[in-house]
Amino acid sequence: MRCLSLTQPWASLIANGVKRIETRSWGTAYRGALAIHAAKSIDREACRNFGYDFTSLPRGCVLCTCQLVECFQFNSETVAEFIETREFECGDFEFGRWGWRLREVKSLPVPVPAIGHLGLWEWTVEV
Repeated sequence: MRCLSLTQPWASLIANGVKRIETRSWGTAYRGALAIHAAKSIDREACRNFGYDFTSLPRGCVLCTCQLVECFQFNSETVAEFIETREFECGDFEFGRWGWRLREVKSLPVPVPAIGHLGLWEWTVEV
């Protein structure tokens, strides 16, 4: 299964159903099953902004799976969909960046330890 590593709290925001658009500087032609991995790094300011205790967030593990259903580039039309939503607080919607639309998010009952990687990587899952 393809996997994407994210700094915390962004991985937890996806696993908890708050974030459904992952913003990236790059797009992908890939569509389908995607695992979300919580990297070992933490954005402490974002944790405070979203009410997470950064010391208790899981790191170095896969938290959930989902479906990557769409990848689109931000422009005035696509950003307008999000500008007055909670989603807008969860990413960088600068024109020219990419939005990855995630659906069917399913949190794993127990996070699965895994070593993260840059980009999309292959996660061998035994759940």
